[in-house]
Amino acid sequence: MSINPINDLRPDILLIPITTKPGPLRVPLTQPHSATGLKETSYAKCESLGPVHKTRLKKRIGRVSQEQIVHIENGVRKVLGL
Repeated sequence: MSINPINDLRPDILLIPITTKPGPLRVPLTQPHSATGLKETSYAKCESLGPVHKTRLKKRIGRVSQEQIVHIENGVRKVLGL
């Protein structure tokens, strides 16, 4: 979720984990599995926004659309009370 200029300067990034378990603050990733790279229906865990060191990232498996990003951003706003 952190922006690329910050990602380039910091050793860690801000991300939202993905799970296969639905929940009240979780955003369904509704794109086809071929687009997301995920093997099953998944959800963005907006309540678990946090930093992760870049060395823990292995490879990109897919992407979410800009439309999905907007839904995830709204989920984060709910969690943070914004």
